[in-house]
Amino acid sequence: MNSRIGMGLVAISIMLILVSCNYGHKQYRKSADITPSLTAPLVIEVDDFGRFWDRQATEATLQTIEKASLNKNTVVHVFIHGWHHNASESDSNFQDFQKTLVHLQDKLDDPEYARARELLNLKEGVHVIGLYVGWRGRSLPGWLNYLTFWGRKSAAERVGDGDLQEFFVNFKTFTWIGIRAVRPVSPRLWAWSQ
Repeated sequence: MNSRIGMGLVAISIMLILVSCNYGHKQYRKSADITPSLTAPLVIEVDDFGRFWDRQATEATLQTIEKASLNKNTVVHVFIHGWHHNASESDSNFQDFQKTLVHLQDKLDDPEYARARELLNLKEGVHVIGLYVGWRGRSLPGWLNYLTFWGRKSAAERVGDGDLQEFFVNFKTFTWIGIRAVRPVSPRLWAWSQ
């Protein structure tokens, strides 16, 4: 009797793991979400194989950053989440990143930074754009997600080795063009990541 219960539990466990392997493997954002604002960062989503979920949306995101930086001093703050997280609006990393963007914009609006911009002949204020890179860091629900370390580690490496590299090469290209602008009074684009 005990062996039947044990075999039943093993079978249920295997089925549960197999059924939930696709848990959370979806695109959280749609192409319409490409408008930068102070509290809503731009989001790029990458699947488990390192490919963009929506290449057109990703290219539009790059163009949005480029257009926003043409007429205003712009700081792009990049955040790539880790294990146990994703691109959902309810994800704690995403919510904390939103708060960070608000804090950063408030800090850059302080009078001391305004005076520093004047000394550098940067007449305008600074616009902060957040760029959140999402992938499926959470692949199983609840405590089962702790069993996914090695699988998620491999997925994270594929995410970093895939389309994201091309995106950041393109991003770096127009960033350097903005920094090397001949006109000293023109707005510039600064970028950093964490």
